Amino acid sequence: MKVSRSGYYKWLKNKNILNKYEQNRKDLGELIKDIHNRKPSYGYHRINALIKREFGWIVYDNLVHKICKKLNIKSKAKHYKYKKIGEKFIKYSNQICGN
Repeated sequence: MKVSRSGYYKWLKNKNILNKYEQNRKDLGELIKDIHNRKPSYGYHRINALIKREFGWIVYDNLVHKICKKLNIKSKAKHYKYKKIGEKFIKYSNQICGN
């Protein structure tokens, strides 16, 4: 693919400068890191809700999830298996004993 000389030099001049889109993503990443340091048990849904409530930024959950994946941020919340109330688990004795 051929590129014009002026186009190449324009790209070379602006190569290290972040555009508006990249700058917003970088700022959002720093914000997510800060929230994760304060609340490590929050997942991307709750982080997004906190950003919306505290800072007024309206972003999609998907974007927050992508940035969390990029920054390797994972929720430190414990995941529990759901048990219905009143459901009893019957333990049977080992009558076979491997025979």
